[in-house]
Amino acid sequence: MEAGIFALSALVALFGFLVIFFRTRSIQGLYAAFVMLGGFVLEICYLFYSRDGDLWVLKAALFFELVTVSAVIFFVVSLQARSMQANLFMIWLRRVSLSLSLCFGFILLCFPDMTITMILPQLVVTGPMGQIQSIMVICGAVFFMWIVENMIRAGNDNSLRIMRYPAIGIVVIGASFCLNAIYRLSTLTISSEVLGLSSLIMLCGFLLIIFFSVRYRLFEMNIFVSRYVVYHSVTLLAVGAYVLIMGLILVGVKRLGMEISFLS
Repeated sequence: MEAGIFALSALVALFGFLVIFFRTRSIQGLYAAFVMLGGFVLEICYLFYSRDGDLWVLKAALFFELVTVSAVIFFVVSLQARSMQANLFMIWLRRVSLSLSLCFGFILLCFPDMTITMILPQLVVTGPMGQIQSIMVICGAVFFMWIVENMIRAGNDNSLRIMRYPAIGIVVIGASFCLNAIYRLSTLTISSEVLGLSSLIMLCGFLLIIFFSVRYRLFEMNIFVSRYVVYHSVTLLAVGAYVLIMGLILVGVKRLGMEISFLS
């Protein structure tokens, strides 16, 4: 069943990449196309892992998960109209997100056993770098969902009419990333069932972005987000901080060898 979900999600992501890439004339559309391309590669890795059980394919999936999170950050940031100072900050932010992804890929090649290992058939446990990767995924997903929340708060009636469904799609993709990462942090394992569920959720996000990108050409718009909106938009950041703290607490509890009733 999971293999079918992975295959369907990969096909939808590939279709979205081709449609957006060949129809867009803006930098925002190109970033959206690369989000779809990253999702396609991620789902292909999951598909091959579910079929062959190759651990290196799963390690590649963790790398492309970070790359896709970076692509989503690039995309949502590009939708905002910015001052020169904000523009410099966003350039720095993009470089940091991309650099972290590449650093993880380098560490993955040099120290593969620090990421994930298979101790029993179908039982994959996360190592220290795998846990750090999960934290980076949560931080990145919460951050781009926070940017989307700021855009919704700052938009006018027309932009809200256009952006509400794609915004839901981006938040759904972020929720999919968080679900996967939180499970890995809380159990220190990787489950095919959770991968399938997160892929199904991500598929819904892909469909929303593809449909409304074609219908409304939303990638050709810029939304100005004021400082007031940024300073008073703390909902997702607070939720993200809570999720991250709870994940770290669960990791600490697991390391101490204690049992949690709702996880056992």
